[in-house]
Amino acid sequence: MKPITVVTSYSPGSFFEKTLLSLTKSALVERVVIVSQEPVAFKMERCRVLVCEPLASQETLSRILSGIRTKYFLFLPGSQQI
Repeated sequence: MKPITVVTSYSPGSFFEKTLLSLTKSALVERVVIVSQEPVAFKMERCRVLVCEPLASQETLSRILSGIRTKYFLFLPGSQQI
């Protein structure tokens, strides 16, 4: 098992998808968990969409932490191009 699970919020657009593609190709990343308040039609290998409350809510954080099986996780609250 690879050592890192990445957790990020869903953001439609090509920059978000390019970021996810880079993360999923990393030799260190086991899985990417994408948090969304609504169901989204998004499919990418090693990515999972978690439909739940906002990312900062206690319930959401508990669900995320209970599902992580890697030694580390990388929390990316949002992605934007700079």
